[in-house]
Amino acid sequence: MKIFTRTGEIAFDMDKIAAAIEKAYQAEMLAEREAEAEQYRKYITIMRKLGWPAFLDGDTDFHEKIVANYEDGRLETIRRLIYEHYNHLYLVGLEERISESCVIKKDRIPSLSEALLLYQLRYFHGAVAIITPQLIGIVSDLERYMEENSMSYNPDNIFEIERGCGLVSHSEKGRVLKAVLEGRDINDEQGEYDCLTDYLRFKVFENRMSDENTEHHVNRHLFSHGIQVNYGTKDHALRVIMCMDALVWITQVISDEYDT
Repeated sequence: MKIFTRTGEIAFDMDKIAAAIEKAYQAEMLAEREAEAEQYRKYITIMRKLGWPAFLDGDTDFHEKIVANYEDGRLETIRRLIYEHYNHLYLVGLEERISESCVIKKDRIPSLSEALLLYQLRYFHGAVAIITPQLIGIVSDLERYMEENSMSYNPDNIFEIERGCGLVSHSEKGRVLKAVLEGRDINDEQGEYDCLTDYLRFKVFENRMSDENTEHHVNRHLFSHGIQVNYGTKDHALRVIMCMDALVWITQVISDEYDT
């Protein structure tokens, strides 16, 4: 391409110009992705510190708000933001994903839908009572799905559970961890699955938990044996909903991988 001026002509190499623009654009996009990834890492760390199993969340605006408020020391604002984010629309979307799942058994869906309704009606005891035992139920559905489709868990993950964690891989806790680690193999980006593993291992499926922890978290063992009775708060209910959501997401990740 040439442009003629009073003093002569100027030649432009359009291919080089286009390449330079493309390079600048790619550099800008890379910087933006790196910034989002760093923010996501901060978000995951904060959620882990505050004890909210909201690790598999992809909303970058939400991450930004959580990080900014945490750095400013506004912890109560973070709690409010969490409730605003995990709102009615979120619950509707979660129920749709459960209903459309090719993994979760259809006769399990009514109880999970009822639990989400109870949560919205502020019947937190009922929501927790339904969801908590169904966490292992979702894992059972995944195991059935994998067997029916000739899939098996990564033996390296089983080794990690049995040797690295010192757990029995076919126990409730081991089965849940196998599912999470299988999802991690496919989809992990910033360590969010490891955070989820720790939460499920040391909070939900541990055989014991301190009184201080039971004020905020539901323990499957203590709950099922009637020992933990202080589980009827919005915090308790939302945390087990987050755990259920994470397991539903993992079943989707694994089934999608199989379909491809």
